[in-house]
Amino acid sequence: MITSLLYEILKALIDSSIWTDPAVESLDCKAKLILFWLLTNPSRDNAGVTRCGHRRLSFETGIGEEEIEEHLSNAMKAGRFEKHGDRVVSLNWIAKQIGKGDCLIRNNIYKQIERLMENYPRSLQSSLRRRYPELIKQTEEETEAPCKPLS
Repeated sequence: MITSLLYEILKALIDSSIWTDPAVESLDCKAKLILFWLLTNPSRDNAGVTRCGHRRLSFETGIGEEEIEEHLSNAMKAGRFEKHGDRVVSLNWIAKQIGKGDCLIRNNIYKQIERLMENYPRSLQSSLRRRYPELIKQTEEETEAPCKPLS
């Protein structure tokens, strides 16, 4: 049985100011729905990565498969997202939800993110490490005390 701690998903915290972000304001309703799906769907992991097949996205949003690519592309432009194969990553997820630098390294979620990254495509791993250089493996002593408690 897989431990629930490894796959425990952080609750998505989305600031209400997202509605007044010019990039989001300019989206049509379908692209906004996809944007919020990317941020809140249950398969999104603690690093902000979700598998995003067109058939599944169509089923879960009710948007026709023939329209998905266009609206997904628009949603990804509005946020800081990248697509790596069938995975989409929110590049701001870790910073917004957990923190950066020392706060990330000392957070309880850090080791889970390291484990998740082992199974990502190399391009995705590289992208996350460019954005968060602290994701290069740390020693046990460096990751002992959490920076902030998890709720």
